Amino acid sequence: MSTDVVDAEAPVTTTPILKRVGEKLERNSEFLSELWGRRLQFTPAGKCRLAIILGYAEGLSQRDPGVAEDMLKSLDRKLHQLANYGGDVELGPEFTGRRNIPAYKVIIGDDCWGLGSFTLAWYVAVPYQRILDEASKLRDEILLQKFPEGGGKPSDDDRDSAWYDALKRTKERFRVYEARPHSSDFDLDETVYRQEAYEGQPLWCRSERYVYCYSFNGGLIMHWDGAPENASWSIHT
Repeated sequence: MSTDVVDAEAPVTTTPILKRVGEKLERNSEFLSELWGRRLQFTPAGKCRLAIILGYAEGLSQRDPGVAEDMLKSLDRKLHQLANYGGDVELGPEFTGRRNIPAYKVIIGDDCWGLGSFTLAWYVAVPYQRILDEASKLRDEILLQKFPEGGGKPSDDDRDSAWYDALKRTKERFRVYEARPHSSDFDLDETVYRQEAYEGQPLWCRSERYVYCYSFNGGLIMHWDGAPENASWSIHT
């Protein structure tokens, strides 16, 4: 599948990638993934793969910084392209502060079968209210099947059970990403708030939540002939 994520040239900062890597390594390798912004989320294995590549380049730079910089330029460019894929979801003027959210986010993991390569999974932003609306329709269908007209009246427990079943099935149908409770999973959700004109309302009434649903997958594949200066990466979907 061909998408503009493959072809588009994303803006790349003029600060050398090695300098940016060095600044992050002074803090902790955990912060390396921050180099490309919050639209990209690295799994723990993906962070390890990234740290191995950047650590190798950092060591190489002690002997030949030019070669090390050349090695990372392709990876840096592709990660910036991924971080810019799909643009933004523009929000209405009633929202304060942020007026947009990422249209897509990408989860990046380790491709254990490829040297220096990564797995990719794109997730698209969907208003959570849409999930709730679809679940509400499904709940009514479930209740109608269990309690057809003239077949009795559902209890509160019946309604609750039907709602939780409908919500679970709707999330599965939309393939909503959800962090596991009490885990180190990252959270893709975005929540924005309406501005001061709505201040008299409870906070939850002023908020709009967006969840991210699985869209498609691919890979960020490394090509290398053994010479660091010839290393390059390409995006495949």
